[in-house]
Amino acid sequence: MSVREDPQTCPDCGEQAPRHMPEDVAGAFNQQAVGMGPQNTGVHDFDTFTDRVIGDHSRQGWETIQQRQEKKAEVLAGHPDKTPRDLSRTPDGSYEVLPPAARGVQERALEIDRLAMEDRKNKLKKESGGSDPR
Repeated sequence: MSVREDPQTCPDCGEQAPRHMPEDVAGAFNQQAVGMGPQNTGVHDFDTFTDRVIGDHSRQGWETIQQRQEKKAEVLAGHPDKTPRDLSRTPDGSYEVLPPAARGVQERALEIDRLAMEDRKNKLKKESGGSDPR
């Protein structure tokens, strides 16, 4: 049987005092999802509502993409003869136009990558007897 409403000893004077329970308890919870991993906030509805967590993560990702696109557009506005392929992200997260020599290195690296991926795909196709390995 519950004793939660029984009188309790007052910690100040030692007398028996009646328990007074609040009539209303109100609170607010404002938590942001952080990444795709399981949340551990201690609030059941926030931690286990997977669709909401996935949706929040997606929204955060799209906001980041939008911010990057805006930064690129600002840089390209000052260089009308350049395209997004002419840009490089700097360590601080901003963008700059690649000098011609760096652009050439980038093109060669992309071509090497394309050839390596094509070679890998052909090897996998050969190992699987000619069928698409996917």
